[in-house]
Amino acid sequence: MSKHTPGPWDVEGPETDPLHRCICTIANGYAVVATDANPDQYDEGADARLIAVAPELLEELEDRYHDTKCGCGHPACRRCQADARTLAVIIKAKGQQE
Repeated sequence: MSKHTPGPWDVEGPETDPLHRCICTIANGYAVVATDANPDQYDEGADARLIAVAPELLEELEDRYHDTKCGCGHPACRRCQADARTLAVIIKAKGQQE
């Protein structure tokens, strides 16, 4: 069973944080993946499949967020806390700021 390189991944490079194992850069309109992970343990093909499906994952996450968010605003509401984490991931994926 192939397994993608575990996160966190970085878009700019590993120099900023040695824990980033996979680097994604954009070159000529293509995402280029480089990893310093153990090639016997992680599969670059699995990384590529994960990147290829990322737009669908983001769309599904956005749909589910909008369809199921609680919005009650109570500070102890676990659903609202989970919604806030989900929204933060959506914002990060889109390269936007909160």
